Amino acid sequence: MGLLTDYFRAADQDAARALGSRENAGPLTPVPGAGPGTATVDGVEAKGIEPVVVLGSLISAITGEDHDEDPALVWPDEESAAASDGPWVVELPASTRDALASLDDERAPGVAERWATAEELAGATGDDLHPFVTDLTALARRAVAADEQLYCWMSL
Repeated sequence: MGLLTDYFRAADQDAARALGSRENAGPLTPVPGAGPGTATVDGVEAKGIEPVVVLGSLISAITGEDHDEDPALVWPDEESAAASDGPWVVELPASTRDALASLDDERAPGVAERWATAEELAGATGDDLHPFVTDLTALARRAVAADEQLYCWMSL
């Protein structure tokens, strides 16, 4: 099945923990029984785009520099995380959010082309990746504007 990932923004780790720890649902999964007008989580689905190596290679494609900052585990605790197949929630470094937010729309196609050369994305093309790059950079811009952080929910 592979790794499921959702990237989303939240005000702080407590809010991210609450969104990410819902039973049998990621943060972008609609809440059953929620009526019209119920607030939804601002995020992007990204199957298989894990936040260390694969997302790190996108940040390197944006900045032109090696990306070596790891996300911080938010939920569950480290012992529980190590003993399970997920889900987990991590907070992305502010530098990751800011690099994504800084990517202007004109550069996005070229960045997607460079990112497509990453070994972990074998078979993907820049055209395949460009919509995700556009969506994630827009999410990062909204997070910066709202003084929020980016988080990643993952599950096997």
